[in-house]
Amino acid sequence: MLSVLALETQSRESNSASKILLAGCKQRTIPVKRFITVRSMESFYEAAEESNKYNTVIMSLKSVKDAHIDFALKLRAEWSVLFVIFVLEDPADVITVARPSIQVSGILFTPPEADKLYKTIWEVYTEFTRVYKKKQNRFIVKNGAENVFVDIDDICFFEARAKKIAIKTFTQEISFYSNFDSILEQVSEGFVRCHKGFVVNLQHIKGVNWREMTLSMSDGSFLPVSRSFKQAVVDALTTVEEEI
Repeated sequence: MLSVLALETQSRESNSASKILLAGCKQRTIPVKRFITVRSMESFYEAAEESNKYNTVIMSLKSVKDAHIDFALKLRAEWSVLFVIFVLEDPADVITVARPSIQVSGILFTPPEADKLYKTIWEVYTEFTRVYKKKQNRFIVKNGAENVFVDIDDICFFEARAKKIAIKTFTQEISFYSNFDSILEQVSEGFVRCHKGFVVNLQHIKGVNWREMTLSMSDGSFLPVSRSFKQAVVDALTTVEEEI
């Protein structure tokens, strides 16, 4: 899902880009899980410092200033995955923003049409999914000032232990401070929560015993399935079978 940071300097009316996208988020017609709107460059600078929270930037501008371009270039240089969309009031500004160095993902004009704006967001999401999956072959464990990288395909499951999470692979076990919401955001598809204490890698599930409510894993482990997460497991396994 996309996390969007929008700089809105145009109209506060209902047809502004930010209002249209906010409505789409509430109606769940666009793949956006986080949407933040700011109305000044100062607020934009401050919000953008938390670069790990966003993957899409929308700049809705009455007129393009050097500061907008400089900041877009700065973000492009610093953020590992970034999509930039401009909503312009002056068509002449297209020449200014359409630079190879900015790698613009979309350009629309005021007043933006909802269907075109939504289409652009879906196109960005499609590309983001492709790039994200390509980059997500490793799970990053933050251990103090160091990062430990674990091949996602090697992970059998995650287990909650008090305030820590343990990663279980075929050859090692690593404990770190985190929670399942953060983990599922990083691993995306391919994993499912089967119990309040476990998140499992679908490709390492070798068997299911619904009578005993357990999963047999490829490393020899047997993990519990709780009733509250049973349907999620069923749906995930069904999806895997259909894709195969």
